[in-house]
Amino acid sequence: MSVLRSQPMAEQGKRARAWRERLVENAVANVRLEGLEPSPKALEIWQSYIEGEVSVEQAGELIRALPTGV
Repeated sequence: MSVLRSQPMAEQGKRARAWRERLVENAVANVRLEGLEPSPKALEIWQSYIEGEVSVEQAGELIRALPTGV
């Protein structure tokens, strides 16, 4: 039995959002460790992922489609 299934849906949603937010924070930190800064548009796309509006695959595709330097 999954621990998530025994929790109310709202709690599952909060946990999933927190996990997505942590994933994005780590990704942004890695970019910054490389001496780069994510563009405002890339951060906007990642925020859409955190909010659950797009999947991680969709977010990646949208970011790869951005012109360089945007």
